[in-house]
Formats: sequence, C-alpha cells, structure tokens
Amino acid sequence: MKVAIDARAYFQRTGIARYTRGLLQALAARPAGHEFLALISNQHRPEELALGPHVTVHSSQAGWLSIGDEQVLEREARAWGADVLHAIFPPLVAPSLPTVVTLFDVTPVSLPHMHQEVVRQAFDRGWHDIVRRFTPIVAVSNATRTAAIRAGGSPDQVTVIGIGLSAPFDAAVPVAVDAKARSGVLCVGTLEPRKNIPLVIEAVLALGERGMPTTLTIVGKTGWGDVPIAAQAIASGRVHLAGFVTDAELLALYRRAAILACPSTEEGFGLPVLEAMAQGALPLVSRADALQETVGDPGLVVDDARNAWTDALAYWLVRPAERAAKTRGLVEAAHARHWEAIAEAWTAHYHEVAR
Repeated sequence: MKVAIDARAYFQRTGIARYTRGLLQALAARPAGHEFLALISNQHRPEELALGPHVTVHSSQAGWLSIGDEQVLEREARAWGADVLHAIFPPLVAPSLPTVVTLFDVTPVSLPHMHQEVVRQAFDRGWHDIVRRFTPIVAVSNATRTAAIRAGGSPDQVTVIGIGLSAPFDAAVPVAVDAKARSGVLCVGTLEPRKNIPLVIEAVLALGERGMPTTLTIVGKTGWGDVPIAAQAIASGRVHLAGFVTDAELLALYRRAAILACPSTEEGFGLPVLEAMAQGALPLVSRADALQETVGDPGLVVDDARNAWTDALAYWLVRPAERAAKTRGLVEAAHARHWEAIAEAWTAHYHEVAR
C-alpha cells in the first residue's frame, strides 16, 4: 500500500509537528510492505528529511491554511501513485482520493472566539467537507472523538488512535532526579487565550502573598489575542518567559520542575502533560476532558479559579513525598504509550480506508 501523508507541519515548533514527526518516524521504522510519501512544506528541501527506504519526501506546493490546498495535495499524491491521503493539519479531504484525517480537537468550531480568523476559516472549510463526505476521522483521544460527534461527525466515522511519547522525553528519569530536588512550576504552550496561562500566573503571585514564594517558567512562543502577562509578575522575578527552547532544554526543565501546570480551557490531548508525566513532574490540569483523560487521576484536576489553582499549588509544592508517590504510576503510564503500537494501528486503518 502507498500512503501520502500531509507532513507540512513536520518542521514547525508545535505539538502537531511533534505528532507528525513521531508518527512518520514510527511508520518508517516498520517492516517493509508499505510505502509512504511525506509531503513537507515548500519552505524546506527533501534532503533535510531522511527517514529510510520506505519514505519518499517531496516539497508540496500546497499553501498553508489556503483555499485549494486539498486539490494540490491530491494532485501530488496521485502523481506518486498513492492509494490513501492522510491529512494531519489542517483537516481536509481530497476531492477524489480516499482520505483519512487526524483530528486533534474541534475548538475552531466549539470555541471559535479563541482562534484567529484564518484558522477558523480553514477548519470550517475542511470540517464541512469531512462531515458531508463521511471522511474517516482518527481522533487523538476519546474526548476528541466525543467532541467531533457533538460537532456533527457520525459515531461510525470516528476512530481513536492516541499519541505516542517521543524522544527525548521517552528516556528514563535519572535516579538522581528525585522529588526533593525539584522546585517551581512549569507551563508549556503558546501564549494564547485557550491556554489560560494567566490563571497560573495569578496563582503564583497569590502564593507570594501567602508567604510561599515560588517560580513559574513559561515555555512557548507568543501567540495572539489579549493575553495579560502581569508586569509585576515579571518584575518580581517569579515568572520567567523562556520562549522557544530546544527539546534538550525542555527535557531538563521537565526534570527540574515540581509541577507542570496545564490550565487550558480545552485541549484535544495535552502532549506536554504526557511528556511531563514521563519525566516525573507532577501534572495539575484543568477540567478539560482530554486533560483528565491523559492524567487519569481526579486528584490532579483543578477548578478554573485563581483560588483553586493557588490552593493546589500550595498543597503539592510542599509535599515532595506525596508527589513522588503520585508520579511513580504516572511515569509508568506515560512510558506505556509507544509510537510503535500507534504506527501499527495506523497501518491497519490505512487498509480500511483504502477499501
């Protein structure tokens, strides 16, 4: 079977890019029997990506979030001889080539005010066609499957195949990194309204007012919208905006942090939560269904209120022994999410789509 994969996000600095890289690398490592075409952004050259003999790389001429992307991708996939097109992001369906779509979330539909207009428009175009044509959808979580059905998808249309733990975050936690050596709070995500990071900033400032000063490190690019990062928080030295960091730097931050805070209004999966779990940082998450699904522990779920987050941080920061007890099971659960098994599930699904 020959599968063309829309990998235009491969080189980006996003969770979708990490998903794209993890899946492609796992598919490339599988035994012979399938061929894959990685359609990367035309901002990069094919020689920048070497994944082995089963993967051909082309620079796609499709735009980004543009009208007509699906037609360009189909033409390129057909020229290579593809049996199936796998659309990762944005969601789209080829006019006449069997297509399967990875769905991370439906927030451009369910929470349109939390997305830029260009994202809303591109998602709406693709989602309308996907629902109308009954295009197969693979949701990254049960929560995303439920949201997709609420947004108009059919239950028979949506399958769940999760997300794997990628290198370097799949490495074992060094024995020397114990709970007592950890300190501070970490947030990982683009500074945009949906991530709700100001709530954690307010909680960290409130801890200082209680006489329990701690630090907050925020990793992620500046996004869009009115995201109020309090000037006094930066000036106090308690909040550090790290911006983009390398994977090696992020790994070190996960291993130093006592807590990974994820207060998002909505998520499709919560990849930083999985990575932090794997490296022994205690995740505290909002009541977003996908985040609760990822952590699997109601004791780590926090209400959407400053006092709730302040109390949760205050409780866990001063209890390293209890944190260690919690994180042992979380580390094991995170490391059980293997890309190899996910690639196997995808390979079987490609056959179903091509029928």
